[in-house]
Amino acid sequence: MEFSTTLKKRISIRDFKNEQVSKEILRNIVSDAQQAPSWANSQPWRVYIATGETMKNIQKSHFKN
Repeated sequence: MEFSTTLKKRISIRDFKNEQVSKEILRNIVSDAQQAPSWANSQPWRVYIATGETMKNIQKSHFKN
């Protein structure tokens, strides 16, 4: 698929299931994301994964019900 076609067909999902994602899947996502290029291989990103009560508090303060 051409890059411009990919951009035009992309979508944004804002309806999420209330299901827990396994730790293994989260680790795989973070591991894959670490392969993204960064300027001068600086790798400036930080990853925080919130679960349980912490996640609920973030949801309450950032999202409308």
